[in-house]
Amino acid sequence: MKNFFLLFIASVFILTSCGTNDDFLEQSNEVGNNSTESRSDCRYPILDNSEYDLLGKGHNELLEQAMNILALQNESISISSIQNVFRHLDIPGVQFTNSEIEGRLEDYYFEIINKTLNEPPSKLLPFINDLDYIFNSTSNFNELSNLLNHKIEEIGNDININNDLRIAAKGFFTVAKYSAEFWLPESAGGSGIGYTYLLNTGHINSEDDVIQALSIAKADAIGAAGGMLEWCGAAILGGPVGVAGFVGGAIFGAAFASAVTGMGGG
Repeated sequence: MKNFFLLFIASVFILTSCGTNDDFLEQSNEVGNNSTESRSDCRYPILDNSEYDLLGKGHNELLEQAMNILALQNESISISSIQNVFRHLDIPGVQFTNSEIEGRLEDYYFEIINKTLNEPPSKLLPFINDLDYIFNSTSNFNELSNLLNHKIEEIGNDININNDLRIAAKGFFTVAKYSAEFWLPESAGGSGIGYTYLLNTGHINSEDDVIQALSIAKADAIGAAGGMLEWCGAAILGGPVGVAGFVGGAIFGAAFASAVTGMGGG
């Protein structure tokens, strides 16, 4: 994404990552002509709490950019038109010097996220059920945020969850929290940004219809987890590696899932 905020995200990823991430970050996230080689090492980079938060913030930032562009279109919004918009929005934290590789990675994420939304991976289903329970418990964002933070902490401490799934699950609930804030109305503690869009475009007809807002947040979370769980395929295609590439793919997947679900492309 071509703005200061996501340049900041990329710099924070690099400055805050250490230890087991060093071997990832030694490989540049500038993806160009020399990046077509296969990457068989698909270990997930370890993320700290600040990087999970940047995942949520990056999702909201990228989604708002896409939403502003789509709002200016006179034609009906379809998956194809949403994909065209996202092709002009950079994968956060990653700079491409080869448009062919960039297009290949975008196509990969479009396919993966559409598939994940239609048929979530079985390993994700228990977390989706947990999110449904939380969203059915309250629609007040402050209360949701507390419940989701507790769930994120619980997952982090669960020794029975393998590391890769733990990372994806924490990303799933983090994006759910930030997305809920984006889509919920101010009356429910949200930012009102996404909710205003839904009202103005006729996707909802009531000032109090929070069910639709939370259903979009759920799709965002699934998109983020899908981007993380399928990150290995992106790396093997010659895509970005390291923390920035890993989280950037999750942001891209989550924002695309949100646009498809919330903006009329579904």
